Amino acid sequence: MPESDPLSILEMPAARAETFFNRLSLADQASLVMMTPWERRQELLLMSSNAKTLVQGMPVEELFWTIKAAGPQDALSMLEMAAPEQLQFIFDLDWWRKDELAPEKILMWLILLFEAKEGLRQGWLRWLARRDESLLAAVLRPFIRIIKRPDDMDIQEARDTLPAFTLDDVYFIAFKKDEFAPAVSRLLGEIMTVSDGLYRDTAEAVLWTTGAEDLENAFRLRNARLSGFGIPDYYDALDIYASLPANRVRRVEKTLYKKKNTDELMPAFIPTLYMGEYPTLHNAVNGLAGTPEMERVVLEWVGAANKVLMAGATDLDDPVAMKQALLRTAASMNLAIEALMDEECKGASDILGGSILEDLVRLSNSITRGLKSRVLAIMDAGIVSKEFLHLPDPWEGLLEGLLASPRPRLWDDSTGDYVEFSSLAQVTWTNGRLDEIEAWGRLMAEIPPHWAAWAETFSFTHTNLKQYMELTWPQALLTALAQERLSGELIIKAVKESDLARLRRIWFPAEGGLLPRQTVDECISALKTQALEADVEETSLRRMTARVLNDFYEEIRGLPMDVPIDGRFITAMLIKLEPGR
Repeated sequence: MPESDPLSILEMPAARAETFFNRLSLADQASLVMMTPWERRQELLLMSSNAKTLVQGMPVEELFWTIKAAGPQDALSMLEMAAPEQLQFIFDLDWWRKDELAPEKILMWLILLFEAKEGLRQGWLRWLARRDESLLAAVLRPFIRIIKRPDDMDIQEARDTLPAFTLDDVYFIAFKKDEFAPAVSRLLGEIMTVSDGLYRDTAEAVLWTTGAEDLENAFRLRNARLSGFGIPDYYDALDIYASLPANRVRRVEKTLYKKKNTDELMPAFIPTLYMGEYPTLHNAVNGLAGTPEMERVVLEWVGAANKVLMAGATDLDDPVAMKQALLRTAASMNLAIEALMDEECKGASDILGGSILEDLVRLSNSITRGLKSRVLAIMDAGIVSKEFLHLPDPWEGLLEGLLASPRPRLWDDSTGDYVEFSSLAQVTWTNGRLDEIEAWGRLMAEIPPHWAAWAETFSFTHTNLKQYMELTWPQALLTALAQERLSGELIIKAVKESDLARLRRIWFPAEGGLLPRQTVDECISALKTQALEADVEETSLRRMTARVLNDFYEEIRGLPMDVPIDGRFITAMLIKLEPGR
């Protein structure tokens, strides 16, 4: 294996890169191709004087992903070098949506085939004639109707009365839409060129078999072909989300595995391409590198990744979505390995090398489903509303992510997007946030009026908020604490704008510095009865009160004490604005 990485070669001047690349052995060229990101593989492949050998030596999935990343129209050179079996693999993946053919996909690929060299089409049709000629009937049926000339009808009468298109004066063909005619008629012509018998058998199948029969047979044979490459259909792939009995991962004996000798030009899968930034998984793979166990891990990794890819109904036209599906498998394994290391006190390599990998994915699913179950329990108990009303945006995002289908996901405030659960630290953090949300919900239920009645209780006319849905629990808690200090009653009721300066002097008598401990203690004392009823510990209560007080403090920090506070620019609590605001 050369020391150079593929991206450094691609950055060389074109002539120098081509010379350098072709000095490498075919095996080294193949290794570099597989190490190259999908979207740039074609550049490297086409540098090689053995490009066709490299293309046909690629695992079919890797060729599919490479073509999709480059864009089929721009990957014509690679398609022309593909073997018929590789081409059919691409069609088997891309022509189907679950158990139905997608005519628009078929048409797109037919048009592309007719831009390629003639040998590609005819080689593919000859392969089909030997392996699955019935597929052609299923492919053609959405586009054509066929009428067979009766034996007692002469040619002239047939041409006058039957559809205009015919290749043999026996089968007369009507196109269901005129725009289909150019591509489909050319395909029919190619079938006739390859074999009169293939054309006749295809036409007879369209005539005499039902669409359901064609589709069922084509789907069965397609699944058989894909299963040979370790790719399940959608329904079988859902098994990856099955429950893991007692959360026990099946183990394997290392001694059962012996490293196989293989003449394959390229491996079926290179985990380092699809590992993501998951250090525990990296450590596990590095510890198994070069061992017989790693060969088994790679094979099982392929199977698990394929199930995740297919079960997620991944958009195969979106290379980013495909890559994310593969990384999802890595994230799941990283989380499961960490969980088992914590439970069994073993190293990462021991866990990865001795476990059934699909069970690792299922264990990860079980862990995250536990978080989802907890959210559902909180909602069923009425602690939060099913619409997540009155929660700050990060909490709402967190709960929505945990309820996402088909798998819970983690809201990442830093990116403003969801990420896959990949570590125990994320699970621990999430449980901590759920503890916090649950404590807030119980406490706020003890402060009148109950949040479920806010819509009917409050008028938001002439307030700093426009409607009841904008009022969050932290804002409401601070509002109640303000009322308790101003009027002696712990109640959620809009604070008068004219009282803000007085409230500031009570809570923050000195400018600058830290939040006064006495202020926090007084607020905790005001909430003691409610906290006891809600079973909220003082530590949690202190965090809550400090948070909401700080929200207000940050909004008025730096404002001179003798300057009135404009309630329109305060968001930490509900404020009744002065008339005319």
